[in-house]
This record gives sequence, structure tokens and C-alpha cells, in this order.
Amino acid sequence: MSNGKIDLTTYSRLAKNSFWALISNISMVFILLLTIFASRVLGDAAFGQYIFLLAITTVLADLSVLGTTDYAGILVSRESHQTHEIVANSLGLRIPFIILFLIISEVIAWFSMPETLLVCFLLALDWVVRTIIHLFRAVLRARNVFAVDASVATIERLAVLFFAGGGLYFYGSLLSFAVGFLIGRLLGLTMCARAYVSLGERLYLAFDYSMCLKLLKGGIPIGIRGLFKIISFRIDVVM
Repeated sequence: MSNGKIDLTTYSRLAKNSFWALISNISMVFILLLTIFASRVLGDAAFGQYIFLLAITTVLADLSVLGTTDYAGILVSRESHQTHEIVANSLGLRIPFIILFLIISEVIAWFSMPETLLVCFLLALDWVVRTIIHLFRAVLRARNVFAVDASVATIERLAVLFFAGGGLYFYGSLLSFAVGFLIGRLLGLTMCARAYVSLGERLYLAFDYSMCLKLLKGGIPIGIRGLFKIISFRIDVVM
């Protein structure tokens, strides 16, 4: 409000952001319903395998990004003129860790449930894509385009619901469920990348020593705190 008058531009932006935030939160219910549907279709054994593999890949995926996703968003909010450098180095930095994450996930699956190797690989890839999505969304929030962030998240969840749910409905297997999840996630990644480029930024990989070191110094403490929360939650789920 300025001089007793309402700033309609600010009001419109707040209303738009609030609307999409509400829709995004509602869309989370669809993922919950999808999980319930999966438990009914897959049965105890296959759904138990899914929960076990999900717990492994979640913990390892969070280790692979070293907290750099959240810290990249913080850096962008402080130094928006370096957005493309921050994102490029965050992507470049995680490549060797992602490769290590995929290998360790497969080794664990090989020794625990060899029949789930392909499913484990697909779920691990899904988490790789998801961590990149989180990076782009952190940047969108840091650049104050909350409506775009929320709308992209909603579309991603609906895509996952459609493809993963469709795979379950037509094939009823853990493999089709994992494939559907990955397809939906890739669609979400495409939307996030387009939203990021629409900000006038460029997509590329980089590995600048000083920037990577800054990301690690700021990200590792954040990653450790988040990891403890995830481990405790996943242990509860598996138990």
C-alpha cells in the first residue's frame, strides 16, 4: 500500500504465488494415494522391496549432493548475477559423486536382493534426476518466481502419478512402477530446465575450483543435518 492505495501488482503477485503454492501442496496428496495404490497392487513382498530400495537410494542420493543444492539456492539469493556459474558448478561438482552413488546402490542391491538390480538402478536414476530438479527449484525460489516453482512441482507430481500409476495399473509390477516414476521425473526435469532458461540463464557444466570449494564449505554442514533427519525417517519406515 502506498499513499493509502493498494499496489495491485504486488497483490496480484501474492495471489498468484499463494494459489500455486496451494495447488502444489494439494498435489502432494496424489503421491500419497499413489503409494497406497502401489502397496495394494504390488503386495507385501514387492512393496517391501520397493521401500528397502527407496531407503537406500534416498540416503545415498543425499550424500551424493553434499548439501550443495540448498546452499546453491542461498548463494543465488545473495549473488544473483552469478546464478549460471553457481548452478553450472553445482552440477559439475556432483557428477563423480553421482557415479559413485549409482555404483554403491547397485552393489548393495546385488548383495541383498539380486533380482532387483534393474529396479534399484531405475530408482537411483530417479533420485539423480530429482536432486537436479531440486537444484533448479531452489534457484527459482531464490529468484522470487514462486508461482513458476510451484506450478513446475505440480506438473512433475501429476506426471509421476500418471506414468507410475499407469504402469502399476496396466502391468502391476515393481519394474513398471519404477519406469513410470523415472519418466514422470524426467518430464519434471524438462519443465524445470525450461523455467530456469526462461530466467535468461544458460545451461552448462563447470568445475571452477574456488566456486566448488565455496559450495562444499557451505553445503556439507547443511547436508549433514538433513542426512540425519532422513536416516531417522527411513529407518522408521523400513522397520
